[in-house]
Amino acid sequence: MKKNIIGNSILLVMLIILFSLIMQGRTNELPPQEEVPYVESAEYTQYYYEQLTEDQKTIYELLKKECFQFHSNIRLNRIPLSNVSIASYALSMDYPSLFWTSEYTYKTVGNDLVTEMIYSIPENADKDLSKIDEIVEQINIKMNSLHINNDYEKLKFFYDWIVENTEYESNSNSQDMRSVFLQSSSVCAGYARAFQYLCQKNNMECTYVSGYTINHESHAWNLVKLSDQYYWVDVTWGDPVYVGEKSNEINYNYFLVDDEDFMQTHTIENKNGMAFQYPKCTDNSLNYYRRNHSYFEEYDATSISEYLRGKFRNNIYSEIELKFSNKEEFDEFIYHHIQKNGAYIYEDIQAVNLLFYGTVHVDYTILEDANYVKINVELEG
Repeated sequence: MKKNIIGNSILLVMLIILFSLIMQGRTNELPPQEEVPYVESAEYTQYYYEQLTEDQKTIYELLKKECFQFHSNIRLNRIPLSNVSIASYALSMDYPSLFWTSEYTYKTVGNDLVTEMIYSIPENADKDLSKIDEIVEQINIKMNSLHINNDYEKLKFFYDWIVENTEYESNSNSQDMRSVFLQSSSVCAGYARAFQYLCQKNNMECTYVSGYTINHESHAWNLVKLSDQYYWVDVTWGDPVYVGEKSNEINYNYFLVDDEDFMQTHTIENKNGMAFQYPKCTDNSLNYYRRNHSYFEEYDATSISEYLRGKFRNNIYSEIELKFSNKEEFDEFIYHHIQKNGAYIYEDIQAVNLLFYGTVHVDYTILEDANYVKINVELEG
């Protein structure tokens, strides 16, 4: 019996020593702890990725993996430059968080076979992205505190937040979302990238689109999907400073609109032969002015007078908005209701203010490309 106890004791001690040695060896083999790299959200919409060939998708996935680990030099196995270019372009369009991927250099051998992609990653890219996510979290907290829980209102909240918190002004980062979230000033690319990122972070399909305005100027905007329908959104043109309005009121002429409205002033870019496809946007039921009963298919003096008199009866004399479906009807309204001698709007004002005999001032702002007018009335005396 004693022999067994001693034997068991020796065996136990040997097991403890062996376990300690194993654990010590494992501890010594552990690599130093690294900071966890910034990773993508699972909800991102890879709109451009879905239109690539299988070979291009493979390149895209490799570049994406390396970029999200902040690797600036990415080795490739003799890939044709044409495939690398389109894959990298698609990646930069799908991910506003990879803001450094819009520009790159590369090394080739033979007949334009790429062996290395080289991105210039900003020194504080990871820290900037962490700061941006903190800001986005605060934006979402604010949105939730207002009990905004449907997608239309979420999109409008993001649209409003960017316009209200961004000055239209160029800066060193104005081509990406850092300019909006970290510098509070940007141009169209920054507005559109920030809107895309807010949507992606809230599991909403949103695509970045580049092209030109009616004046042939480079421009950027977004395509969103809502309830199986597609709509155009141009946050930049929602900024009253950009469109030249006198007031600080946000403009919604390019918020969730269809092709008929949007493509009168926007042209999609076909970059270097990369002919990506975009869906038709045919639904106009979410048009802001239609939802607020200030959208008119035609100029009917009687119905429009009823609309204006309804505003005046409710003591609304400023920021009165009207939008028309086409230029002909809009021009009719401007002439008959606003500009000509004895314009109908004065009759509408008088009809509601029967005892008023002072002076009436009618001021208005026109956005001709949008067939839109904003009216302000002042009564003196």
